[in-house]
Amino acid sequence: MKIVHQGYRTEKRRITVEAGKSVLWEPVLKPANVSISINGIPQSAMVKIDGTEYREKTPWTGMAINPGRHTITITKGDAFYPYEKTVDAKPGDVLNIKYTLYPKKVTVTVPVEGKGAAVCITQSSDAPPAPAECSYRANEPFEFQPEKGKVYYLVVTRKGYEEFRTKMELAGKNVWSPPVGKVVLKKSPLSPVPAPKIAQNTQSSVPAPPPPAPPAVTVGMTSRKSTPPRVVVAPPPVMTRKPARDMAPMISSRPKPPMVTRPKSKSRSGGGTGKVMFLARPRAQIYVDGAPRGYTPRKLTLSAGRHKITLINNARGLRKTIYVNVRPGSEMRKVVSLGE
Repeated sequence: MKIVHQGYRTEKRRITVEAGKSVLWEPVLKPANVSISINGIPQSAMVKIDGTEYREKTPWTGMAINPGRHTITITKGDAFYPYEKTVDAKPGDVLNIKYTLYPKKVTVTVPVEGKGAAVCITQSSDAPPAPAECSYRANEPFEFQPEKGKVYYLVVTRKGYEEFRTKMELAGKNVWSPPVGKVVLKKSPLSPVPAPKIAQNTQSSVPAPPPPAPPAVTVGMTSRKSTPPRVVVAPPPVMTRKPARDMAPMISSRPKPPMVTRPKSKSRSGGGTGKVMFLARPRAQIYVDGAPRGYTPRKLTLSAGRHKITLINNARGLRKTIYVNVRPGSEMRKVVSLGE
């Protein structure tokens, strides 16, 4: 006896039937194909099986493929290293593929409170970073190209402060910032404390030695001490003549009136905010003065003044920086082409 059903394996069995007896057979049909599910980070990745690219993007759930040996390749543009795995599938197998794509290039922003901090990226979890690993700047986005399969650590140092170090989880990401947000360094307890100044006493507690006695002079048979000559300085003559009337204002002892200090004039800008609509071709991430502010198209409310705008598209390796002057209460529209 043979049972055939489309999409399932054919079941066969030889049955012997005797007179007056019944035989019960309850076959269980197994799928003829292989069920495969694919999921991981980042999602919306392309799938190739044996070189054939499928239109369906990840995640996959319960997709059917033929039994046999297959090479599965998962990619997401040129921004990530591809993932590849070879499987041997038998009819009725259920495959669950978990993938992780690692970036070829990452846009890193490290917000740091205060000035004078050094930003470093190293592969050591505890060793001090080398000077060549500390060529990055805080509070400004920069590009970092990690090598596949290696682990990296972010280190922020500043003289007189404790070191900040954290592991960079880059799997599935092409934009990264420290998970703590803004890095706030703590004062180091081992930093040298300046010694307090000790006031010097100008009056010595030890009495000054007495002046030396004048030398003795011998005249004939009598010895006597010589006395130093006395110098008498006569005081200046006192004027008894009254000053003339026309000279009185010049020798008046009346104090001069204080100078009048005018208050400084306030700035004409007066603060305030303005709105800017950002559009980019292709779509890009927006950084305002080094801080990420979302993706285009987007309308942002910015404080009045001059701002540095950086637009980045990591998938295509495009980057452009512009400057905008925002006036209080104004609304403007900025269209930027990153391909220029």
